[in-house]
Amino acid sequence: VKMTSSHGVRCCRDCANDGPCSRFWKKQCGEYDPEVYARSKVGGTCYVEDFCSAMDVCTDVFGGRLCTPEEVLESCAKGTGCNYDREMVWACMYEGGGCQWDEECCSGKCGGEGVCLSAEPGMCN
Repeated sequence: VKMTSSHGVRCCRDCANDGPCSRFWKKQCGEYDPEVYARSKVGGTCYVEDFCSAMDVCTDVFGGRLCTPEEVLESCAKGTGCNYDREMVWACMYEGGGCQWDEECCSGKCGGEGVCLSAEPGMCN
């Protein structure tokens, strides 16, 4: 999937470490990770964006980030709105997360040890 493709945006947040979540964040992860909450609507809007814009949408929400692939597969964002349950949505692994390909990482860089590297300044600017 190219970074310039448009897909649905769903955001996740760790409500234990990033502070309490408002009622707009939905607890859907069950036993997979009870601290992860998700949302699809941001400011009452459903977003379909390219990768960099999707990252911006989620980081603009206090404590938000794109969900990881595992969180999406474990239905952490399912049923959070926008009818995206059967649509492709953006997801990525953060620095230190396991990877095989560059495209799996939020930074776009999978290192030789099979972990995502940190993002280079200006990657999405």
